[in-house]
Amino acid sequence: MRKRLIPFALSLLVFAFLLDSCSRVTRNEAYYLAISKYVYAYSSGSVGRSDAIRVRFVNPAVGADQVGQKVAASLFSVSPSIPGEAVWEDDRTILLQPAEVLPYGKRYNGKVALGKLFKDVPKEARIFEFEFSVRELSFEVTTDGLRTENPQDLKHQKLAGRILTSDPVDNASVEKMLRAKQGNKSLSIGWVHRDNGLTHEFYVNEVERGNVRSKVDLYWSGDPIDVDKEGETEQMVPALDEFIVLSAKAIQTDGQYVILNFSDPIAPDQDLSGLIRIDDYTGNLTYAIDGNYARVYTAWRISGERNLRVEAGIKNIAGAVMKERSDWPIVFEELKPAVRLVGRGAVIPQNSNGSVIFPFEAVGLHAVDVEVFKIYNSNILQYLQVNELEGDYQLERVGKIILQKKLPCAT
Repeated sequence: MRKRLIPFALSLLVFAFLLDSCSRVTRNEAYYLAISKYVYAYSSGSVGRSDAIRVRFVNPAVGADQVGQKVAASLFSVSPSIPGEAVWEDDRTILLQPAEVLPYGKRYNGKVALGKLFKDVPKEARIFEFEFSVRELSFEVTTDGLRTENPQDLKHQKLAGRILTSDPVDNASVEKMLRAKQGNKSLSIGWVHRDNGLTHEFYVNEVERGNVRSKVDLYWSGDPIDVDKEGETEQMVPALDEFIVLSAKAIQTDGQYVILNFSDPIAPDQDLSGLIRIDDYTGNLTYAIDGNYARVYTAWRISGERNLRVEAGIKNIAGAVMKERSDWPIVFEELKPAVRLVGRGAVIPQNSNGSVIFPFEAVGLHAVDVEVFKIYNSNILQYLQVNELEGDYQLERVGKIILQKKLPCAT
């Protein structure tokens, strides 16, 4: 009986292989060229776990009466399946809004039966396949030092910081990521969650200053948000009778400055000129006092490693004077000549005459060369074959330069 079954089993395997081979789409130049005549844009690359999945066609695919209606499963599918119904967002766009958040890192394959939507579709374009994945979640933890909530009570402080996530996450889950201890005492943590779901500010409460120095140990784990990452840091807590600088760091923004964290709130009405200075810098410094923090602004941008000196004599909110000076090596980054776009996305004519407002920022430049390259609608898919949305590889295959101009930059 085994001799009879073996040929039959082999025939089943051959049939299954042929069936699978026939169902595969060969993605060559002819395929993308054919598809581009029907598909204008589609979701691809990495998407957010709550982002809608769309396929937009060059021409209307259904009548106005179908807008808002469910898309037949024979026309559009995603594997593995995504909870939610695909509907016609308009007469040329399929929209699938996930009913549940999608798993991080999950990969999906979508299929559109173009041969059932449009007439006379060539054989190689009857089935359009596309892939997308849910971008992985990541986070980072930063601390801003100690702050005193009540200027009349220097004994009790809070450790401030934030968790930044690459994707909006559940607030309750974020709050399970941190724990803090001072000695053997566990400390409570308060939270302020920003509206975008990406910034989660925290405040470690009940930090207590005693007769000697101590420290706060801060631990974090990504397990509550399913990220394989953990770490820890510590914050020195000065003795109650110590008035010192806890940290100093450069903030490398367009408006470069140094922020210092003091153990006590600084007397707000004192003049810090000469008390905080930067070696080998001859310009004016301006200061801003905010509780335990002082910001030091330079008159112009500087670069390289400099020594920042904080002299004795600075007063805290209670009138006590700092007894010793301290020196802090600070690395200032050079703002190199550069140009960058303001915002992201497509450049779309917004004025009645078809003109476009194209904002950009430039630094350290006398002029900027602007080159506008137009990708034709019919070549969008061919462009995406070898590029992400902001790529510039092999552009000559899909469009042409329509403008080259030198724009002077005002000084």
